[in-house]
Amino acid sequence: MTLDGCTDDPRDAALAVIENINGELVVRRECTFIRPPAGQPGAGIAEIIRLYNWNFNIKAGRGKD
Repeated sequence: MTLDGCTDDPRDAALAVIENINGELVVRRECTFIRPPAGQPGAGIAEIIRLYNWNFNIKAGRGKD
């Protein structure tokens, strides 16, 4: 899978979506670049979670010690 279709500056991408459909795991290729909301550079992951309606609770980490 290549990610060479990006024409702007997003750093985050959705590569694939795995769904349980009637007890069967279905993998759907996405290869979609996601831009963070305007004025929120680093919020790309939160935007992916919002766009795909995932129920994740994310919060900022404190980085490496």
